[in-house]
Amino acid sequence: MNEYIYFTLEVVNILFIFKLKIGDFKMKVIYVASPLSGNMELNQKRARVYCKYVKDKGFVPYAPHLLFTQFMNDDEEEDRKQAIVMNAEMLTRCDELWVFNDYGISSGMRSEITLAGELKKPVIYVSLYDTEYHKELKEM
Repeated sequence: MNEYIYFTLEVVNILFIFKLKIGDFKMKVIYVASPLSGNMELNQKRARVYCKYVKDKGFVPYAPHLLFTQFMNDDEEEDRKQAIVMNAEMLTRCDELWVFNDYGISSGMRSEITLAGELKKPVIYVSLYDTEYHKELKEM
């Protein structure tokens, strides 16, 4: 029995109707690891480029430091502790960990790498040097 879900999306008065077959959702979810601390604004801009790279490779990017910083404060100890636990929970749900190491590996990234190893998740080290994305990073 073929089951489908239908959903609509309206963008600027144009209605898009999508029909997706149940079971066709096979895109890997990639946990994006990159530095946050230090220059948070710059590092979040870089994380957006890393997410674009993952998306362009055909995967779903997940970058906790772009999500959780919207409603949590990394400088507050309680928020930081809770974010670490939430990061670990989300890493269990992702298919792979991609480590974007063009600007170094932070202590938080090292923890994510260690946890991914314990979870037997693939850890992929990615450098965007000599790619079209590097130009975008250099301009920041």
